[in-house]
Amino acid sequence: MKGSVVVAILLKALLCASYDVQRTTDLGLVGGRKIEILGATIEEYRGIPFAEPPIGELRFKPPVPAK
Repeated sequence: MKGSVVVAILLKALLCASYDVQRTTDLGLVGGRKIEILGATIEEYRGIPFAEPPIGELRFKPPVPAK
């Protein structure tokens, strides 16, 4: 019984990993994945750069658009 649960979880993980999506933005290619929440399939994107990192001279300054 425990073995079949582990196999089911691994199969679900493999299926989820196969739904990778990519979109082209003004700043380049962004990768994401499709997920299902409350019966709806949505695309999730993480780590999208919206500004340059606040280091050096940019520290404590307003955001500077990403290049």
